[in-house]
Amino acid sequence: MRKWFPTLMALVLGCGKPAVEQAAPATGASADEAAIRAQETRWREVIARKDTAAIGSFYTQDGIYAPTFRPMARGRDAVAAMWATNEFTLDSLRLERTPIRIDVARSGDVATEVGTWVFHGVAPERPVDGRGSYVTSWRKDGGTWKISAYLWNFPEGPARPDSGTGR
Repeated sequence: MRKWFPTLMALVLGCGKPAVEQAAPATGASADEAAIRAQETRWREVIARKDTAAIGSFYTQDGIYAPTFRPMARGRDAVAAMWATNEFTLDSLRLERTPIRIDVARSGDVATEVGTWVFHGVAPERPVDGRGSYVTSWRKDGGTWKISAYLWNFPEGPARPDSGTGR
């Protein structure tokens, strides 16, 4: 064995701190996560009201909405229009997103949220229900967390393209 290997191992093993001594996440990161969760709550309220003007305000100017089975919408106005002509046409609209993880970058200006969703709405003559997973990319814009990109899918296989779902 090389003469330097035991010294290297001693340094590696000796430099690590036990988990109980490691620094806790920065207060800023947990405050940012709380702010994102608060935006998430307001976003669901806007969806429940089917407020087209307000839904656009949650996205960055260059925001992207990439729903399953539909073309991607690019830009705040296109995103709001897609919600208005798809999801917001359903009665009894309800969307619940449950974040599994929210990671805020050290820079404090971007974050990624991964979670699951459950959707319910009523199209003419039939209910529209679904569940799946999503990824939301958040960006601080003027001090407020906004959606930069939102993508969702069906983890148990695709629903029929004519199902009218729109998480």
